[in-house]
Amino acid sequence: MASIAIIGIGAVGSLLAYMAKKHKPTVIYRSEVYGEAIDCYGGIVIQVDQEDHVVEVEHYLTGKAPANNYDYVFIAVKVYDTAEAVKEALRIVKDNGVVILVQNGIGGLELAEKVIGENKPDVGVAGGVLTYGVLRERAGIARITGIGELIIGYKGRKADERLMKIKDILSGNIRVVDDIEPYRWLKLIVNAAINPVTALLNASNRVIIELEEAWSITKMVVEEALNVIEKLGIELPVEDVLGYVWEVAYKTADNISSMAQDIRSGRKTEIEYINGAIARIARENNIDAPVNTLLTLLVRGVEKWRGK
Repeated sequence: MASIAIIGIGAVGSLLAYMAKKHKPTVIYRSEVYGEAIDCYGGIVIQVDQEDHVVEVEHYLTGKAPANNYDYVFIAVKVYDTAEAVKEALRIVKDNGVVILVQNGIGGLELAEKVIGENKPDVGVAGGVLTYGVLRERAGIARITGIGELIIGYKGRKADERLMKIKDILSGNIRVVDDIEPYRWLKLIVNAAINPVTALLNASNRVIIELEEAWSITKMVVEEALNVIEKLGIELPVEDVLGYVWEVAYKTADNISSMAQDIRSGRKTEIEYINGAIARIARENNIDAPVNTLLTLLVRGVEKWRGK
């Protein structure tokens, strides 16, 4: 049986725990609220097709899980919390283990590669792209809202035996690829095209396909991102990217994007690692990305001003 730890047990972390349920995973959190909820429910509760499934887990506050103990460590925190999560992953992963970051945006995987590579060079560091729909109801309870897949791979290199084994370790739709970058960038474009527009308009994803002004912004975001991708030489896994974005918005029309949820709840967003990342990489490559820059400034402004 594989030893699995999951850092962060929001919506994504809870889904990962459900996928790893055969191995009684360990979950790690920063707030004791989660530990109390797990003890109350007897595990993490995942709602699937209106049925509750309780996943039995070991659980620890950050810094309390046994060191050098886990074959696989999943990081499922907001990307701006990556530094602390990587520090914990470095402490608990075995010297020949694998750390997998399942996050939105660009920046978290790169930080993990650097920190872990400098300290435990034999540890594999991979990225994960999740297309399942999952919603955190409250601490210890999450609901699957749509079936997708979890795509896992190293950045720019082929999967090794350790990574290939994940298909047998986790349940659900798991795909291991030889280079995660095309899938990370496709997910980045989808998030950049939908999330800030829905957040600023305080609307569900339906606004993207039903409001002309929203769709116009979405098209400009995608165009700028494709210019960056062409410069980087990344070949995306779909040809019609704009059509793919429309399809995602259509299929998730009633969903509230994570960024819109964050704005509504007064939480920090991941805008700097989504549209902000596109704008930054565009500048580094002398490419204009005014719409992604403007959306980043607007969302950042909302974050700062709402507390005034």
